[in-house]
Amino acid sequence: MNNKQQYYKWVEMGIITTQTPEQRVEILANKLLEVLYTPTEKKGLFIPDWGKIANLGIDEKEPINWADLKATVELKGEIFVVTIDEASPGACETLCDYIEKYLVAWGWTNVIVKTEW
Repeated sequence: MNNKQQYYKWVEMGIITTQTPEQRVEILANKLLEVLYTPTEKKGLFIPDWGKIANLGIDEKEPINWADLKATVELKGEIFVVTIDEASPGACETLCDYIEKYLVAWGWTNVIVKTEW
Protein backbone atom coordinates (compact mmCIF):
# COMPACT_ATOMS: atom_id res chain seq x y z
CA MET A 1 0.00 0.00 0.00
CA ASN A 2 1.90 3.02 -1.27
CA ASN A 3 -0.93 5.10 -2.61
CA LYS A 4 -2.22 8.03 -0.53
CA GLN A 5 -5.80 7.42 -1.64
CA GLN A 6 -5.63 3.79 -0.54
CA TYR A 7 -4.09 4.78 2.81
CA TYR A 8 -6.97 7.15 3.60
CA LYS A 9 -9.54 4.59 2.43
CA TRP A 10 -8.08 2.03 4.83
CA VAL A 11 -8.11 4.60 7.65
CA GLU A 12 -11.78 5.32 6.91
CA MET A 13 -12.56 1.59 6.92
CA GLY A 14 -10.81 1.12 10.26
CA ILE A 15 -8.11 -1.15 8.83
CA ILE A 16 -5.40 1.35 9.77
CA THR A 17 -5.99 2.76 13.22
CA THR A 18 -2.64 3.78 14.67
CA GLN A 19 -0.43 4.88 11.78
CA THR A 20 -0.37 8.61 11.06
CA PRO A 21 0.06 9.99 7.54
CA GLU A 22 3.56 11.21 8.38
CA GLN A 23 4.48 7.75 9.68
CA ARG A 24 3.26 6.27 6.39
CA VAL A 25 5.32 8.75 4.36
CA GLU A 26 8.35 8.00 6.54
CA ILE A 27 7.98 4.26 5.93
CA LEU A 28 7.74 4.84 2.19
CA ALA A 29 10.75 7.18 2.12
CA ASN A 30 12.85 4.61 3.99
CA LYS A 31 11.69 1.84 1.65
CA LEU A 32 12.83 4.01 -1.27
CA LEU A 33 16.25 4.31 0.39
CA GLU A 34 16.40 0.53 0.97
CA VAL A 35 15.91 -0.04 -2.76
CA LEU A 36 19.32 1.54 -3.35
CA TYR A 37 21.15 -1.36 -1.69
CA THR A 38 21.89 -4.99 -2.45
CA PRO A 39 22.78 -7.78 0.01
CA THR A 40 26.33 -9.07 0.12
CA GLU A 41 28.17 -11.91 1.81
CA LYS A 42 31.54 -10.14 1.82
CA LYS A 43 31.11 -6.64 3.29
CA GLY A 44 28.50 -6.01 5.92
CA LEU A 45 24.91 -6.83 5.19
CA PHE A 46 24.09 -4.44 2.36
CA ILE A 47 26.11 -2.30 -0.03
CA PRO A 48 25.02 0.43 -2.42
CA ASP A 49 23.84 -0.93 -5.77
CA TRP A 50 25.64 1.56 -8.03
CA GLY A 51 23.91 0.33 -11.18
CA LYS A 52 20.47 0.78 -9.67
CA ILE A 53 21.46 4.13 -8.18
CA ALA A 54 22.55 5.35 -11.63
CA ASN A 55 19.42 3.96 -13.31
CA LEU A 56 17.25 5.85 -10.83
CA GLY A 57 19.01 9.10 -11.76
CA ILE A 58 20.96 9.58 -8.55
CA ASP A 59 24.45 11.01 -8.88
CA GLU A 60 26.74 8.72 -6.88
CA LYS A 61 29.20 11.61 -6.50
CA GLU A 62 26.83 13.58 -4.29
CA PRO A 63 28.21 13.85 -0.73
CA ILE A 64 26.26 10.99 0.84
CA ASN A 65 27.21 8.63 3.66
CA TRP A 66 25.93 5.50 1.93
CA ALA A 67 26.55 3.44 5.08
CA ASP A 68 23.84 5.12 7.16
CA LEU A 69 21.02 6.73 5.15
CA LYS A 70 17.64 7.08 6.81
CA ALA A 71 14.60 9.31 6.47
CA THR A 72 12.42 11.03 9.04
CA VAL A 73 9.20 12.93 8.32
CA GLU A 74 7.60 15.87 10.05
CA LEU A 75 4.22 17.33 9.14
CA LYS A 76 4.38 21.13 9.01
CA GLY A 77 0.88 22.36 8.33
CA GLU A 78 -0.10 20.56 5.13
CA ILE A 79 3.49 19.83 4.06
CA PHE A 80 5.36 16.58 4.68
CA VAL A 81 9.00 17.50 5.27
CA VAL A 82 11.17 14.47 4.55
CA THR A 83 14.66 14.77 5.99
CA ILE A 84 17.29 12.34 4.78
CA ASP A 85 20.01 11.97 7.39
CA GLU A 86 23.64 11.39 6.40
CA ALA A 87 23.66 13.44 3.20
CA SER A 88 25.10 16.91 2.77
CA PRO A 89 22.52 19.70 3.19
CA GLY A 90 21.66 21.30 -0.13
CA ALA A 91 24.17 19.20 -2.07
CA CYS A 92 22.18 16.04 -2.87
CA GLU A 93 19.63 17.24 -5.39
CA THR A 94 19.32 13.98 -7.32
CA LEU A 95 18.76 11.95 -4.14
CA CYS A 96 16.05 14.38 -3.02
CA ASP A 97 14.47 14.36 -6.49
CA TYR A 98 14.34 10.54 -6.45
CA ILE A 99 12.46 10.41 -3.13
CA GLU A 100 10.12 13.24 -4.09
CA LYS A 101 9.37 11.77 -7.52
CA TYR A 102 8.01 8.52 -6.11
CA LEU A 103 6.15 10.01 -3.15
CA VAL A 104 4.39 12.45 -5.48
CA ALA A 105 3.60 9.67 -7.96
CA TRP A 106 1.98 7.77 -5.08
CA GLY A 107 -0.24 10.74 -4.25
CA TRP A 108 1.74 12.39 -1.46
CA THR A 109 1.93 15.68 -3.36
CA ASN A 110 2.70 18.09 -0.51
CA VAL A 111 6.27 16.88 0.00
CA ILE A 112 9.57 18.67 0.51
CA VAL A 113 12.72 16.57 0.69
CA LYS A 114 15.89 17.89 2.30
CA THR A 115 19.15 16.43 3.54
CA GLU A 116 21.26 16.88 6.65
CA TRP A 117 24.25 15.36 8.36
